[in-house]
Amino acid sequence: MSSIEDSLVAACSVFLNWSTCAGFANNFAPIVVSNLLKLNLQNNYMCTNVLGLCADYNSGYVTLDPEQYIGGILADKPAILANDDFIDNLYKEIAADPAKDQRPTMKFVHFTDIHMDLLYRAGASKECADVICCRASDGYPTNASLQAGPLGTFGCDIPVDVVTQMGDIINNEVKPDVILWGGDVTPHDQNSYTYDYVTSLQKRLDDWFGSNLTNYALYPLEGNHDFVEPNSQDFTKQDPMIAYNLQLWDRYFDDQAKAVYAKHGYYSQRLRTKQADGTMKDVEGVNVIAVNTEACYSMNFYLLSQRNDPGDVLAWLNETLHGFEQRGEIAVLMAHHPPGDADCLYQWAYRFRAILDRFQHIVRWSVYGHVHLEIMGVAHSIKNKKPTGVHFWSGSVSTWFEVNPSFKVFEVDTKTMLPIKSHTYVLDITNTEIGQQGWKYSHEITARYNMTDLSPSSFVALAERIRDNEDVALLYQRTQSNGGL
Repeated sequence: MSSIEDSLVAACSVFLNWSTCAGFANNFAPIVVSNLLKLNLQNNYMCTNVLGLCADYNSGYVTLDPEQYIGGILADKPAILANDDFIDNLYKEIAADPAKDQRPTMKFVHFTDIHMDLLYRAGASKECADVICCRASDGYPTNASLQAGPLGTFGCDIPVDVVTQMGDIINNEVKPDVILWGGDVTPHDQNSYTYDYVTSLQKRLDDWFGSNLTNYALYPLEGNHDFVEPNSQDFTKQDPMIAYNLQLWDRYFDDQAKAVYAKHGYYSQRLRTKQADGTMKDVEGVNVIAVNTEACYSMNFYLLSQRNDPGDVLAWLNETLHGFEQRGEIAVLMAHHPPGDADCLYQWAYRFRAILDRFQHIVRWSVYGHVHLEIMGVAHSIKNKKPTGVHFWSGSVSTWFEVNPSFKVFEVDTKTMLPIKSHTYVLDITNTEIGQQGWKYSHEITARYNMTDLSPSSFVALAERIRDNEDVALLYQRTQSNGGL
């Protein structure tokens, strides 16, 4: 182990045990050091971009202007978007429909951040000197307050039964048309990640898909914990987990989606629903876009040397949405990292925002995970700062760190493909009453916050109420963790 890794382990071991810290150092240090050497520590880069001592020297490194990029993206913005109120107006059309209560709808389920721990043991200690506890190796305390619960414990990841029971309520009660899987099945013990470990969790989850969710069209996506090098994807080549999941998820992709996904883990595909005879039918003119936001994740240390547009994600998204526009098609967008979260690098997120501004009439709504909290974000136009779309951040199935497991169900108007209801199902692990534990319906967003609809303007109005009304603010805060701590 190098002196750098020794120093990292020593600093880490103040908080965690030595072997855990050594695992973190082994997984992260080589990526950090090698990518710093590729760019940031290069003599030319240091002299011109860090120290500012070589202004007249042509180092070959160019600082790009994001405003120039955004200007190019918005240059051909259609006239129908001049007022940046396209989605708001569609909601007004729905509200004005005398038969609005009879309009056909579809159900989308979005679950994310499962972090399934096959080593979780009920009764094991929920306190330890490791990243996650609740395992047999942590011992079995006699003090009940220190024991891991049967269906999860705050500060730990979840047992398999949580996932199994989620499948039961999805099948028996929700009965959706479409399932969106937002990524992150591997537990948080990033110090232990190996190819065999991560792929075994992916295989276990896909087996569960195949045994429980075959009645629905399913659209999968990786999260930052689904890579062998935790949080990290090298966009200069095909990642081993992209290659593995390409084979694992073969049945979910059409040929075009496979070809695109094989490059760097993003894809678009026609929205499909399963028919009574078991066949899948395309929903004409509607697509699902899965964006790989590892390209903006601040803990993806390959981005230390891979700047601008890693994996050409933004270029592909812009091109794909242009194609939809030309063909008169629309889309639902899914990604793991929310672009408004601090974990998504600003310069990438700013350009992503410009693309959503330009195509606000195409991308009808979007869903994200990663933060483990139920949050609603509003997309605003670049120039007018007007609300143009809604980002739904779903809570996690995992209890990490102090949240109750949850998943979302969206009722979507089939004519406009806009969500008209946003439901949440929750497993309250604090309920210890025998026979009362398990997944249950919790709430619907418009009812919980007394909202007119799920339009961008309605969420701006909610944000103002959260700012001005303490009771609403506290309700929003409690809802984020769905009854967690």
